[in-house]
Amino acid sequence: MTVSQAAQKDTHTQTQDALLHAIETGAFPARVMASAEALLTRLQTTTRVTLLGHPGTGKSAIVNLLAGENLIPDGIRLCSVQLIWGAREKVTVTLRDGSALTSDGAPNWTHLAEQSPVFIKLEAPLAALKKISLLEVVTSGKSEEQARACKWAAKQTDIALWCTNSFDEDEQSQWHVMPDRIKDHAVLLRANAETLGDHRAQAIDALRSRAADGFAHVIAVSTLEADAARAAAGGVDKMRL
Repeated sequence: MTVSQAAQKDTHTQTQDALLHAIETGAFPARVMASAEALLTRLQTTTRVTLLGHPGTGKSAIVNLLAGENLIPDGIRLCSVQLIWGAREKVTVTLRDGSALTSDGAPNWTHLAEQSPVFIKLEAPLAALKKISLLEVVTSGKSEEQARACKWAAKQTDIALWCTNSFDEDEQSQWHVMPDRIKDHAVLLRANAETLGDHRAQAIDALRSRAADGFAHVIAVSTLEADAARAAAGGVDKMRL
């Protein structure tokens, strides 16, 4: 590997490579080898990020921001969608009868929606998806359905983002069913914060009050500004943040 190639590797990858080399060459004492191997496994494992919340709270926009590309379209009613890394684009659709259909290439979202699927898995060769997988959980927003979705998502989540406009009592009761291990790594997120105008600070203070100790963080994201800050090559224009 040339110096220029090594410089292009991100810190995460360099750490993995260094740790793997140390393990393979026996650089660690025997007493810490198991811990080193466990750490390497964790670094090589994709972090599972799940977005929850009622319809119309900006979940799809946040998914697109995290993925680094506008994969989920606006204006099309979809089911729950999972994004994972793949060497090429591939879509797997699960239908109501339990059957699954797989196709290569970019998804035709309109056609997919017409099939009334219950779950869509999209593989895409995006750098962000090598580090995180993204799951957008879509429900009608009804209490019982949302509570079931929370319990299901908790089994396959490392970090949870609950997208909200107000985090009202109904949402609070739905979030209450989540286990503490999820709450300890959860974020209450107000997307489209640009719509709050001069009331942004007060709105976020109100969310913090309602969140109590159910989330590790409460944040607001100006979705349009964040999207505009994305550079064409997948980076971020820091001057626009």
